[in-house]
Amino acid sequence: MRWLKEHPNVTLWGVVVVVMALLASSTGWVVFSDDDSHLLQLATRLDGFSHYYVPERYQLLSIVHFTPVAISLYQTILAWFGPHPEAFMGVQWLLCGLLVGSLAVSVRYRTQRLEAGVLFIALALLVLSMGPMLTRFYTLHYVFGGVCAALIALGLSQGTRPSWGRLAVGSALLALALLSKEIYLMLVPLLLAYGIRRRHWPLIAAVLLVTLAYMALRIDILGVSDEGRNGENFLTDLLEVTWPQWRHFLVWYGKTHALLFLASLWALWCAPKQFVIRLFWASWLVAPVLAAPHGFRWPELHADRLFFAFDLAWAGVIAWTLSAHWPSGRQGRFAVVALLALAVGLQWHALTQRREDIVPSMAYQVTQSLLGLAQRAPVWVVVPPAYYWGAVTAPMQGVTATPDCQQGLAWADEHPDAWVALDTAGQSISKAQLAEQCQPFAVPPEVEVLQPVSFKQGVLSWRLKGPDGMQVGVVLPGHHMLIPAPEMYQRIVRPYPNEFYRVFAHQGDRWWFSALRPIEGVSVPAETDSPGTSPTGQTHTESGAH
Repeated sequence: MRWLKEHPNVTLWGVVVVVMALLASSTGWVVFSDDDSHLLQLATRLDGFSHYYVPERYQLLSIVHFTPVAISLYQTILAWFGPHPEAFMGVQWLLCGLLVGSLAVSVRYRTQRLEAGVLFIALALLVLSMGPMLTRFYTLHYVFGGVCAALIALGLSQGTRPSWGRLAVGSALLALALLSKEIYLMLVPLLLAYGIRRRHWPLIAAVLLVTLAYMALRIDILGVSDEGRNGENFLTDLLEVTWPQWRHFLVWYGKTHALLFLASLWALWCAPKQFVIRLFWASWLVAPVLAAPHGFRWPELHADRLFFAFDLAWAGVIAWTLSAHWPSGRQGRFAVVALLALAVGLQWHALTQRREDIVPSMAYQVTQSLLGLAQRAPVWVVVPPAYYWGAVTAPMQGVTATPDCQQGLAWADEHPDAWVALDTAGQSISKAQLAEQCQPFAVPPEVEVLQPVSFKQGVLSWRLKGPDGMQVGVVLPGHHMLIPAPEMYQRIVRPYPNEFYRVFAHQGDRWWFSALRPIEGVSVPAETDSPGTSPTGQTHTESGAH
């Protein structure tokens, strides 16, 4: 016990390693999902750092948010380990451990109590949305940005004026945090307030310099716009969140943060003034979330990561405030270890529940099958039309996927020994079964293209009109995606250079696909794909529908 007291930081890091390793052991089932497919494709297609300064390249990821670090993280993991979910999951837990450990040590420096650091670890794990969030790899850049922010906090927590070397390192960390995700923009006013209070003018100058450089780069890449994903300004988009959606968000947040609320009441009772002041500063991290109303509409998918920085700051404030009132001696140590055990158990349960919800899903089963098929490449795979993540095959050498069932039937004739069709359960079906589900119309339907697929002023849009009772939409072969929407008006991503699309119509087991058509308004830089090719590398010489 004396050794633990003499080496508190080593003890805290040891606790973090044990806890993270234990929780990581329950996530071996995780595979790629959702935005992973797009990021994997971009990480495969782009090289170097051009997405940091070439607008046409970065905008392939997003038109609204500036997060180039996300692509670099995927590029690095793919280069070192290949397209293996286990590697991504391992990096995710490693970054989370660095983040929680750094903040725990910061709390220990502030309070000079080992128990306060362990208490922070327990409180952070009582955010029950954390574990499920970490099972989605496209939160890597959130966690990485958090690590950068935590290292800045760790450097400042020792109370000494930063040297020029530490100031340079801190500036680099601030730049990386800002390039990771906009939620870390609130580090700027917090650091400025810290610098003004300490009269540390070099720190203030460094923060302003980094911020101005970041804003200049962001404006160069994305321009200046107050429009969100739907093409409306952020305030209008926020006001359009309905009361049922707000209620659902509040219920979700209350359930996943219930014990943190209870701990806050205790801290408020013990030291009301200190707790309120500290929580006020931490709450600044919530401000960027207001510009992302989708977090309130679909909290299970977005709010967990959007509130991630604030949740950890909140846990830190509680641990800092309670440290002066936490029992000392054996009683205090027993209490904090019991709370940590409770937090780990609840987090394990949350991860188990996540597995039960995700594993039976169509998306999970099909992705699992694609990962298995990569072992027998080359292979041509037909995925279900409702599977939107075919681009997950981009880094898998020799695996080509399509949701276009008629193209898939043609592949069956071209590659009979290396052809697979998957159903919604991720199981293989025969060519005859696929043909039964993919019959052509006796007479091609009349689909009116009121507005062709176009990309103008950052908006991807189209408008189609089909016969009554018939589903119409767009196929993006370059993204291996079929979108069953007759209309689209979204500020999401820039299409690939020279990208093509098909219009489709669907009714029952009958399908119709148009010939390939170019997306309007997409420039073709000389250093990218040559004219006539798509992101899949296929030439576009078709003259008719199929």
